[in-house]
Amino acid sequence: MFIYKRFIMKGLFRVMGMVLLLLPAWQAEAQMFGQNKPRYQRFDFEVWESPHFTCYTYLKNPDRIRELATWAEHWYGLHLAVLEDTFPQRNPVLWYNHHAHFQQTNAIMGLIGQGTGGVTEAFKNRVVHPLMMTRKATHHVLGHELVHAFQYNMVIRGDSTGLENLANLPLWLVEGLAEYLSIGRRDAHTSLWMRDAWLHDRIPSLGDLNDPRYFRYRYGQAFWSFMTGT
Repeated sequence: MFIYKRFIMKGLFRVMGMVLLLLPAWQAEAQMFGQNKPRYQRFDFEVWESPHFTCYTYLKNPDRIRELATWAEHWYGLHLAVLEDTFPQRNPVLWYNHHAHFQQTNAIMGLIGQGTGGVTEAFKNRVVHPLMMTRKATHHVLGHELVHAFQYNMVIRGDSTGLENLANLPLWLVEGLAEYLSIGRRDAHTSLWMRDAWLHDRIPSLGDLNDPRYFRYRYGQAFWSFMTGT
């Protein structure tokens, strides 16, 4: 009887040990909306307003902040002329000084990879943006992300559409339009991709573009360039 009890107790201890080992993983999985991201610094954000944007930033150079706000207003005017739509109120933009700070943001659910230049989230239509290595890259990515802000606003506040309808939009269509409106119809980088696809007989159909093998940014931009040019 004593040996039988010892056997039962050993089994219970093993089960408890397995539960304790799995518990931290379950708790980590339960942390949602970026709350489990490592934050190495505290950012004291200030609010700057322009006619159509509310900028949240901890940048200390007021001239740089004004320049970024001017760029945002410039892109706003260009996208407004094409899409013929506007925001009902000032659209929020969160500015980070560089990519390492940007990766710590809690405005975006999930981890942010090294290749992500900026993000626009749909719930509050916030544009979350780090300063890039060059001013040209910063200007382009800002224009790209602001296209998404217009897209989300048009779908979420549409007469017969809402937030749930965003999932119905093909990513190549969404990302391609953002590239097209922020770069233009003619782009040497995208042309290089298309020439390579043509030479190797890999021109996809529209149905093929949902396949992740076809880079949505380049092929999507090529589609919009072809359609508008035609």
